[in-house]
Amino acid sequence: MISLKDTYKHKGLRKMLVQTLKQKGVQNIRVLAAIEKIPRHFFY
Repeated sequence: MISLKDTYKHKGLRKMLVQTLKQKGVQNIRVLAAIEKIPRHFFY
């Protein structure tokens, strides 16, 4: 069963993803904020 908890691990992984996207040139603040905020594993 998939865990639907938004743990510190998930939050940290999202922050790392945002940093990676910034390094690759993504600059839209709204997109980056959404990626950091929305728990993607809820939609798996």
